[in-house]
Amino acid sequence: MKTGEKIRLIREIKQISAKQMADDLDMSLSGYHKIERGDVKLTTDKLEVIAGVLGVEAKDLVDTSGLIVNFNDSSVSQNTGYNIYNNFPDEMKKLYEDKVKLLEDKITYLEEVIKGLKGR
Repeated sequence: MKTGEKIRLIREIKQISAKQMADDLDMSLSGYHKIERGDVKLTTDKLEVIAGVLGVEAKDLVDTSGLIVNFNDSSVSQNTGYNIYNNFPDEMKKLYEDKVKLLEDKITYLEEVIKGLKGR
């Protein structure tokens, strides 16, 4: 998962609006959207600030697809079977699972609404 996608996912899970993120980062909304889309490369300093606003560690936002990065000694190795979910911190896994549950509940509700409308 790319850094911008991770940032957006965590922001949505924590129910922070893009506008609030832009305000907290002292930037324009369009500039913030560029971050989530991956249109800009983030400096380490900016990544740290974003992580602080989201309440996570900067390393949790880094795009590690296909790589395992050891932040203690900066060694890097290929791993094509990398599963990003398994490397989420427990708090982030819980937030992700809560978001999935919320979306599943919404789907169930909408399916019931559709059934009701079809029965008319």
